[in-house]
Amino acid sequence: MKSVLYTLSLLLCYTLTIAQTSQKILFIRGGDGTGGFLEGGFDHHLCNIDDFDTWPGNHGWGTLADALEDEGFELTQIEEGPVENAGPVDLLSLNLSEYAVIVMGSNNVPYSSALVDAFESYIKGGGAALFISDANFGLDWDRAPSSDQSFLDRFGWVMNQDQGTYTVETSDFALPGHPILEGVTAFKGEGVSPITVADYNVPEVNTTILVSVPSDKFVKRNDGPGIGASTPATADDAVLVVATVGAGRIAGHFDRNTFFNVNGAGTDITEHDNRQYAINLFKWLAGSTLTHTEPVLGQPVNAFDFSYQWKERTVRIKTALKRFRGVILDTSGRILQHFENDTELKVGHLPKGFYIVNVNNCATYSFVIP
Repeated sequence: MKSVLYTLSLLLCYTLTIAQTSQKILFIRGGDGTGGFLEGGFDHHLCNIDDFDTWPGNHGWGTLADALEDEGFELTQIEEGPVENAGPVDLLSLNLSEYAVIVMGSNNVPYSSALVDAFESYIKGGGAALFISDANFGLDWDRAPSSDQSFLDRFGWVMNQDQGTYTVETSDFALPGHPILEGVTAFKGEGVSPITVADYNVPEVNTTILVSVPSDKFVKRNDGPGIGASTPATADDAVLVVATVGAGRIAGHFDRNTFFNVNGAGTDITEHDNRQYAINLFKWLAGSTLTHTEPVLGQPVNAFDFSYQWKERTVRIKTALKRFRGVILDTSGRILQHFENDTELKVGHLPKGFYIVNVNNCATYSFVIP
């Protein structure tokens, strides 16, 4: 068994090193003619990652794409059906597992249960997704948020409609030390679609609101066809919300405008700390959030002390390091769960069998669930 463990450790180090140098992100975009209903129906409202326009009021995500590629990500974009034949991206025909992150960007059509099942399996198996909505992502107020809702129902979240403009600052952050907010003092949205946490008790979904909607703001609810009712924000309304889902991760961000090219409508990626926030967000989703301020590789094995509490089905990690990350995997080398800075790993959801914990690509521990 020791030789198997050693071999798996080497394979894991190799796999993680490759993943960190080239990780794929898939952007799902609305089809031609399906967006921009508030401003003439122009396709540029659908936020193309190949759109580098800098005219005043632009809606391009080209600069975002460049920033992510500079971080080692590889970007792909797929469109839904055009307005004359509107339909979803066939997720069943894609190898979703090849993507580190899927961005539900300007999607605006319903997705069937079978497609949502495939997406949910991808997330629970270690994938990640980012949800962003906007009125101009569709041909009516409810089109884009309702498209997101096909997926969010599985996670206990609700996507709201487009309304309001505001900047959030450190004082608004519930967890300012979270990796997504590291080095971020403020970011902005204009025409925002916050996310509401409707259920915190969905099995395998652990939700955390990192930035709440300021209490003096209103949220336009996606409560029916067309324009929704605008009501005061509650403690469950989020500017930024994240969750672990099985072995994967999801995030909801309140606005497309945060990532526009320079001179973008309302705000853009150069304003405040929008760019740093964007990079942090995608790195966290992809599982690569550790920064150079703490060593990631090369820590001595004795920097970590492990124990398995079989009655509680919990792996405990003792270390003096403030930042670390790791994975739990099975004997085939398949990653089952990612974690960061967690000193107690609940493993009761795993079936009987032999498992391996690898931390920072250097320390390895095995345990058995009888």
